[in-house]
Amino acid sequence: MANIRSPSMPRHTAAETLRIKIALDNVGTNVMIADTDRNIIYMNKSIVEMLSNEADEALPNFSCLN
Repeated sequence: MANIRSPSMPRHTAAETLRIKIALDNVGTNVMIADTDRNIIYMNKSIVEMLSNEADEALPNFSCLN
């Protein structure tokens, strides 16, 4: 989600999208978003940390960063 604004996206929509992404990135609650095919398309830092901590003990070869 590095490129927030596409050439066809209006500037105000891009700004609103960026504000939402910044809010989700910084909220303390775990946030995970999946598409309609159940592919994870976004995880905020809180859930990455939680999954990393849990997985370290239970699944030593698991990485939630891939």
